[in-house]
Amino acid sequence: MAILLFNRFSREQIDYTEWLTGLEEDVYMFAERSVVDDFPEFPVRRPFDVLMRDGRVEVEAVKLHAERPFRRIIALEESEIIRAGRLRDRLGIAGQGYESALAFRDKAVMKETASRGGIPVAAHRKLESPLDLDDFAVEHGYPIVVKPLRGMSSAYTKVLRSEAALGEYLKTNSTAGMLAEAFVEGKMYQIDGVVLDGDVKFACATAYVNTCLAYTDQQGVGNVMLEPGHPLGERLISFAKELLAVMPKLDASTFHAEVFHTPDDRIVLCEVASRTTGGRINVLIERAYGLHLDRCITRAQCGLIDPLPDRSKAGALYGGYFIPPKHGKLVSMPETVPFDWCEVSQEGEIGKVYGGPTRSTESYLTVTVTGQTAAEVEVRLGQAVAYVEENTVWES
Repeated sequence: MAILLFNRFSREQIDYTEWLTGLEEDVYMFAERSVVDDFPEFPVRRPFDVLMRDGRVEVEAVKLHAERPFRRIIALEESEIIRAGRLRDRLGIAGQGYESALAFRDKAVMKETASRGGIPVAAHRKLESPLDLDDFAVEHGYPIVVKPLRGMSSAYTKVLRSEAALGEYLKTNSTAGMLAEAFVEGKMYQIDGVVLDGDVKFACATAYVNTCLAYTDQQGVGNVMLEPGHPLGERLISFAKELLAVMPKLDASTFHAEVFHTPDDRIVLCEVASRTTGGRINVLIERAYGLHLDRCITRAQCGLIDPLPDRSKAGALYGGYFIPPKHGKLVSMPETVPFDWCEVSQEGEIGKVYGGPTRSTESYLTVTVTGQTAAEVEVRLGQAVAYVEENTVWES
């Protein structure tokens, strides 16, 4: 048979032909127009201007399956999870179906599913009208968090800290498609890994430096890997396993869970997804363990199961940080830093005028550092970020 792949990345970013070495089947690709010709070896390639927003994708997939059947749909991105699940159900294809995809994508369904399984979650309510938001605030007090049910990168997420802030929010924002939840005090962590046939086969815990909402205060966000055997890290991984046991079973998937560790030592779910995390966690895990999460799971979904690393044997620990743009024109930024344990990647454009960050991972430069312990990595991240910011020039 064949495999259908949804893709918006160039070959330079993701070489799917290399990823699928050993697959003795055709690969069909639905891709963004700008990258579709990067893979001339695929016998079926359909271009779309904006893949995630083009409703013809589903229609064309059903037509293609009738003409040239395929047995798997590979859809790695958050925006494609529900679409792919719906198509699998329609075509009788193995893999994550619509109901499972919804439970990992829609935050209300997600939290209700987890809560029914005994997993601690924040008080929350799916909003249908402004009255729902006001009622929630009266019942639970401030601060409260308002976020899209199916948002990405913490975009359009707001923390409302008073009745006045709620009023300002309602002036210009609709509550349709939104979720309100009680604010949870605590430090944020995430757990990322691989699930095969419902079992967590690999997992790695990392600590946030700031949170995904830091951009609303014009701050960056980062992550620090916790060393194998770290007491809290082991608790976090156990929590993730308990969580995934009550969510719809995943046959071959990466996962990404975000949690709060509260001052009274509880672990509370923030969100969980059946996909690889955004940001640079994939890069950190690959450097520490030699495991590329998306490559691994793409192959696994096609039946190509590769050995997974022993998470107790990380060669070193890594951390990364997104340094957000300020308000003004970016005049200059460092190309290197004077630390042999740090690398930088320039993301910004010299001469461009920025208005501050608009999402959690927006940055003009990212730093990646290494060390032997989480504490050392966190200190080094601070040193690297300070150097970059001191040596970047902005013009108001």
